[in-house]
Amino acid sequence: MGYVHKTDKLDADGLATLLHMGTLPAVWIPPGDLRDERELPRTRMAFSKVRTMLKNRIHSTLAKYALSLDTDSDIFTAKWRPQLLAVLQQLPAETRRCVEQELELLEVLQAHLHRLEERILERVEITPTIRRVMSIPGPAEIPWPAARAGCPS
Repeated sequence: MGYVHKTDKLDADGLATLLHMGTLPAVWIPPGDLRDERELPRTRMAFSKVRTMLKNRIHSTLAKYALSLDTDSDIFTAKWRPQLLAVLQQLPAETRRCVEQELELLEVLQAHLHRLEERILERVEITPTIRRVMSIPGPAEIPWPAARAGCPS
């Protein structure tokens, strides 16, 4: 199977040889209910990427016009919303409309993420598999009460 010039014919011959010798590795396909469970964190990850893209677009637009808020924290929190809306008034009309639409989309996306995270927390209480995955600290960790998670804080 270590041929320099790979072709479908050579790949098929190599796979047939492995099968004949009994060394063809088996592939495990998870059952349907497990594949279904995996959609929750995958969807959350996809939504988080879109959220990051929207925030980056808004930051980029503000930078194009040399506008910023006087903070190093997240300008998309409720605390900074009035200042952000005030800064948007300094943008040209069409650019401002586009950023306002992006902010609306960001709010809708946040609501979807919140609902999705609630569902993940419900499933964690039911499903040992997700409970084990969620016990690992990492960037996709969802903040939750330690009592609900069954894990020490």
